[in-house]
Parts: sequence; structure tokens; C-alpha cells
Amino acid sequence: MHGEFGEQFSGFVFTNHAWTQSYGSRVRPLMIYGDVLRPQPMTVSWWRYAESPTDKARRMPAVEVTILNWSLVREDIPRSQTCQQIGLAGRQNIQSFPITGEPTMQYPTNLTNALEFIWGEGILSPGGPEEVAQMLEGIDVSGCRVLDIGSGLGGIDVLLAAKHGASAVIGIDVEPQLIDSARDLAAKEGLSGRVTFQLVTTGKLPFADASFNLVFSKDAMVHITDKLAVYSEVLRVLKPGGWFIAADWLWSESAAESAVVHAWLSKMQLTFAFTPPAAALRALIEAGFAEPKVSDLRRELQEANRKEVALLEGPIRQKLAAIVGTEMAENRLASAKGRQGALDSGDLIPCHLSGRRPT
Repeated sequence: MHGEFGEQFSGFVFTNHAWTQSYGSRVRPLMIYGDVLRPQPMTVSWWRYAESPTDKARRMPAVEVTILNWSLVREDIPRSQTCQQIGLAGRQNIQSFPITGEPTMQYPTNLTNALEFIWGEGILSPGGPEEVAQMLEGIDVSGCRVLDIGSGLGGIDVLLAAKHGASAVIGIDVEPQLIDSARDLAAKEGLSGRVTFQLVTTGKLPFADASFNLVFSKDAMVHITDKLAVYSEVLRVLKPGGWFIAADWLWSESAAESAVVHAWLSKMQLTFAFTPPAAALRALIEAGFAEPKVSDLRRELQEANRKEVALLEGPIRQKLAAIVGTEMAENRLASAKGRQGALDSGDLIPCHLSGRRPT
């Protein structure tokens, strides 16, 4: 399996004509030419396919040592450094696996506490109320039934009801601790009747066709690998004429090979599934949306992220450390700096996406 893994890592290449003997079979050796990075979940789709006809599927064991030993390894850096890079990529792949039908927790309480401290109550990503208003510009949400994909701690859902007038908001997420916290927030704001939350698993949305006037998502679809599949499901549950409005973190065509991106992702606890803006637009069109649009928000996020870095470099980091611990506080600063580098290089491209279900 070392070849199947190596094909999906960046920093690896197969030779075209060289072969080596492996357990009686001829295989093309892998060559490690750059830093090793796992650009997106590698074997989750294999697992789901194997699991579909049987309950006896097993996850693939770690094969990092095999990959290292059966590859032509760089000589300009210590072998231990290459091994560490492969190990980190493998660990990220394991973290993206479903366990007993549920995904691994990506948002433990210490992380969500840190994100709330930085971005506000119930909010897990930059922008807050101002970005939500920007995303909804020209869209009248009053009286609408809204689905929020990746509702997190529920702050966005409360905004959609309390500030933008949605008559009913259903937030969905895959992590139970987030659903519990979101329900607590809605109750605290007196919105339990209008804002509800539902734990889901990945895959088909658990709603009937044409159920919602608006499907919304803010910075959650970066965790979803198959964009076309999720866009198609969004279109299915939208009423004719209904809108899909989302914010997503996309990246450039060459970002998988970017040293800046490698440096940033090496410090991340979360697993991402990036796609280029052109690919996202093609997927919207292929799913069947009318008026599909992908808008580049990189410049705005560059400025917002610089403010976050400056904030975390100041005394506020000590206040954050008192809440979540020094390690998490330092991690948030390192993450913000790495994100800034990826934004400034043009590799990371935050975007707003929109489309309408044809009438």
C-alpha cells in the first residue's frame, strides 16, 4: 500500500521507467523530492466504499515506515526529518477516519474555548456578525426556513434568527459536544423554539427534498472532501428559487506544493480538504445551480488575520492562556501566523460561494 499512499502525498513522485523487486512483484519506486504533506483525506473514501457492502471492513494500518524504507529518500535533509513529515501526514489521515460510524473529534473544548475567546461567543471562525451580513447582502432571510451546515457552537444560527429574521433555523454538525453547546446557547438567548440543532453523520442530508428557503454554511465545508456531493445535496433540499450561501477556505492550484502551506498545516490540529476556486465553481455548475458564483475574499481576510496576529502577540495571549493553557494559546498564535503566511503568498484563498436552485 506504500505506493497508493505515496501517490496522494505531495512531495512524492513515481519514476516512469525504474522498477524494483518487492515480495516477488515489480513496483515503481517512490522518490521523495520535497517536503511531505497530506493535502486532503486519503483513505476515508476507500473506507466508506469498503464499509458500504459489509460491516467487516477494517481501517488501513499505518504504513509510514514502509513508505520511508521503500522510497528513494532525499539526502539534503536528515532522514529523521523526512520520517517525521511522513508520520505527521499519516497521523492526520488517521484523525480523519470514522470511528464506529462517527468522525474523530476535531473541536475539543479547549480549542472551541480558544476560538470563542478570539472571535466571540458561539463563533468558531473569523468574521462574526459582519461577515454574515456581508454574505447575506441582497438576500432577505426574514420568514425563511434555514439550514446551517456545520453549525459549530451555534453563534451563526442565533444571528440568522435574532438579527436576520429567519423563522426557523436548523443547525447540523457531526460532533455531539458542539450540538450540546449550541443548544445551550440557543436556550440562553431564548431561541430554542426557532433555532434547533441536529447531530448528523457525513453523507446524505437527513431532510426531504425542497425543505429550505436558504442553505447557509460558514467556514465548515473546508472539512468536506467531496464538494460536488455536498453541493448536490444542498440543491436537493432547497426549495425552487432558494439560495445556497457559504464561506469556504479554498486554495490555489499549486498550494499543495507550497512550502508556506506545508509550514502552516504542520502546526494545525484540524484536518482540511481544500479545493481551488475554479474547481468549486465547476462543482456548483455541475450540481445544477443557477447564478453560481465564487468570490475571492483573500484581501479582506489578510487584513483581519493581521489584526488577529497582533492581538495574540500582545497581552491578550496571557489572558487566553489562563483560560485554555499556555500550549493552546501558543498554538493559536502559531496557527494565525501560519495562516497569514498562506494568505500573503496567495496559496490560501478564502471565498464566498453562492447559487440558486432553478425555479
